Amino acid sequence: MKTNQAPKDYRHICFLQGEEATEALSNLDLRGINSTVNMLAEYDTEPESCRHTDESPAGRSDTSFRTKDGFELTWNDRLGYIGLCKVS
Repeated sequence: MKTNQAPKDYRHICFLQGEEATEALSNLDLRGINSTVNMLAEYDTEPESCRHTDESPAGRSDTSFRTKDGFELTWNDRLGYIGLCKVS
């Protein structure tokens, strides 16, 4: 079944993995999604240089959450990464 929804634009703000992701993943466990989105949104310093895609970067084994203001947080504890996109 086709929908008439306009395609979404995912502006990739950051992707952290391994040691770089440790602080953000810990923050997610201790303070929750909104705190972690605010933390990672600090990487959004040059929106014009961000990569854009028309699909979510979330993989099948990832966990993701979209906030009311259009941020999508995606993470995988087992593989040790976390990322943030802005969806419009």
